[in-house]
Amino acid sequence: MRSVVSLKACKEMDEKLCGAKAKILARVSEYADIPEGFVITSTAVSEAIKQSRQADEELSDIFLGKVLMDEVEDAYSALGYGRLDLSEARPEPEVVIRPSLPKDQDTEEFPTFINVMGIKKIIEYINKLLHSFADKQAAGSIIIQKLVKPQLSGFVLSDESKVTIRAIYGYPEPIKYGESGFDTVFYDKQTKELSFETEEKTTAYLFNKETRDIEKAEIELSDRHDSCIPEELARKLARLAVSLEVISVILFEFSYAHKVYIINAKGVNMRQKDDSDGFIDIFSARAEPREEPEEKEKPAMDQDFFSDIMGVRDVQEENKPENPEKKPELDFVPMFFDQPAQPEAAEEKTEYSANASLLLETIDSVLSEKIQKFSAINPSIAEALQLLKQEVMEELRKTQ
Repeated sequence: MRSVVSLKACKEMDEKLCGAKAKILARVSEYADIPEGFVITSTAVSEAIKQSRQADEELSDIFLGKVLMDEVEDAYSALGYGRLDLSEARPEPEVVIRPSLPKDQDTEEFPTFINVMGIKKIIEYINKLLHSFADKQAAGSIIIQKLVKPQLSGFVLSDESKVTIRAIYGYPEPIKYGESGFDTVFYDKQTKELSFETEEKTTAYLFNKETRDIEKAEIELSDRHDSCIPEELARKLARLAVSLEVISVILFEFSYAHKVYIINAKGVNMRQKDDSDGFIDIFSARAEPREEPEEKEKPAMDQDFFSDIMGVRDVQEENKPENPEKKPELDFVPMFFDQPAQPEAAEEKTEYSANASLLLETIDSVLSEKIQKFSAINPSIAEALQLLKQEVMEELRKTQ
């Protein structure tokens, strides 16, 4: 069984493997959009901790192992590109890393990490979460999802007579931590009427596209007393809340970024009385205090990103000539970008063909392996890779 599975696949899995949070989000995905993501199963988590403890009783570091590392990297690559586009490299996507445990365990004891970018940082924060699991002897799984950059967000609670919506600009932290007022909308299930209560909104946490950080900002004076949630969106959220009652979800966190995403959800017995003033406490708060943004090195636009993902950059590096003016013998990048290859001298053709045969075998093996891995993570990428493999193989065979 794979150690990493897509988040939506968790709806068919045993909750012990993926945790309650992943399971319920997967079920919610049948009714609404959720951020794309994947899950490291509890079996893989336990095995990583077990093997690391055998190597070091003090557990100073937890080793994920090559197989798990490869699966995490492939799944993260799938989040970043969605489809294979060789015309340009794309920035690595920001993600959220959080725990998912069985229903009888409290996730509030474990940290959630937001706005994590790059595979090295992801591995670092996975390691921190694994240490937290090990310290508390918990059997949990790990959810990694794309970070939504919302225009507004909030929480929705449904009870027997009404739906209550709380919303604010940007991320919902000001509501969670009492840093600002917010807007409240009540939807009467019987009359289907909406009523709005608007408070002064002073603070917002917004995603800065230039710095790629979440930054605290003061809301303009002219906007502080205006309702941040349009009536049409409020009605959509209310209808969604009613529809989710079918799967016993009466409480969820949402983000709106041109469309509604469900970020978190909680299934509660409808007969249980919940204080609407305290319903936010059900959600796991960010465990670490917010730090001031650090200077980040902007990701380079690397035209050879395909080689990085496929793991064949080493083939190119090994065959780079010492003299940069001389054409490398295994220059196959033009084939990927449909650029005309430079003609080779007749006396070099035999040697080039021999090298191409070796390259043909290498690429066939590498691409076949990646196609198999992506088939379980993102079938669209697997299909694109299959087509690309056929084109590359045809081009290389022409050189033989």
